[in-house]
Amino acid sequence: IETYRNEIGWAMSRFDIFLGRLLDFVGQNDEYVLLVATSMGQAATSGQPAREAVYLVDVGKFMAGLKFQPSEWTRRPAMMPRVSLVVDESRRTVLRAALESLHIGNEPVTFEEREGGFFNIHIDQSNLEGTSDTARLLGQQVPFDSIGLERVRVEDQAGQSAYHIPEGCLFIFDPKQRIPCSERPEISTLDIAPAILRNFGIVVPVYMKEPARTLIRV
Repeated sequence: IETYRNEIGWAMSRFDIFLGRLLDFVGQNDEYVLLVATSMGQAATSGQPAREAVYLVDVGKFMAGLKFQPSEWTRRPAMMPRVSLVVDESRRTVLRAALESLHIGNEPVTFEEREGGFFNIHIDQSNLEGTSDTARLLGQQVPFDSIGLERVRVEDQAGQSAYHIPEGCLFIFDPKQRIPCSERPEISTLDIAPAILRNFGIVVPVYMKEPARTLIRV
């Protein structure tokens, strides 16, 4: 806490500088409108220290240990310690069964299965000092290294999932509309791109929905 206590304040001060420059520019050039969108929101943390954690660091080794061929799965972007995969339809039951059986330090691994064979795997068992470097998989004890797991020291002793939530923030500044908005309506992120395209007179592709409300002047 002592080492990292100033990080949030420092990050917000840098954002304040960037935002101030953009607001000054738009204020002096009122043909512009400023939109700032966050990709996600942030919820409160549990506040529990994490001295070390077990991560899935070698996904290829993990999948090979389950007898998957490289052509039967692909990795998708995700923030550590989560791992996202898309698996062929014929092999989804195999991965599902393996994940349901996987325990580290007597704790089950959590995962989400979504449409299209998408799996989001969360391996983040922490503070397991004194336990062996083995996991229980499909009824057998297996060494971490054999399935791509590794015990990692957490430098800042904080959980790594960041407690992200889907609800974010959309900030709009239009210098020609000086009356502040009296409400904070909720909109879909899918409204933003078509609203920007429509603003510039660009035809909105058929796969995009029409925005539910006017976000910026047309």
